[in-house]
Amino acid sequence: SVTQSDPSAPLNLSAKDWVTHIGALSKISGGYSVALSGVTAASAEKFAADSRVRSLAVSDTSAAIAGKLDALHGLGAQLTGINQSDSGPVAVTAGQRLNYGQTLAKLGDSYTLAVRGAMVKEVDALKDDSHVATIAVADTSAIIAASLDSLQDNAKLSAISLLDKGP
Repeated sequence: SVTQSDPSAPLNLSAKDWVTHIGALSKISGGYSVALSGVTAASAEKFAADSRVRSLAVSDTSAAIAGKLDALHGLGAQLTGINQSDSGPVAVTAGQRLNYGQTLAKLGDSYTLAVRGAMVKEVDALKDDSHVATIAVADTSAIIAASLDSLQDNAKLSAISLLDKGP
């Protein structure tokens, strides 16, 4: 059997190493915990559910991160970091940008976002956000018509969708 000299400190392992060496690690007497790195966005929830995983850091593409952002947000403090393996913007809804600040901050300082589904009333907050690269607006025809001047002056505006058929 193997004994961990400081059982209060997690073992720092990549997700790949943990999976590869799980048999050897099971021989540690008294149990152990791990801090995983290199976890894919798709497997983050599965790894986080293991009681031995104290923390994890995700590394994946912008598209994969965007696709699992709700799940990553649900991991809370157990998620210690998110690394983009490409440089594309992470596609998020306006609600995710406005409500998932702590999770998105785990992307570091230089990430960019492509925000979709923003209502006109949310555009001002989003256009002043240095992480927001583009904003796709979705609102009623009446609200968009009343806001055309301010929308036209927004360099981050990428698209407008009408939520109704309008007059």
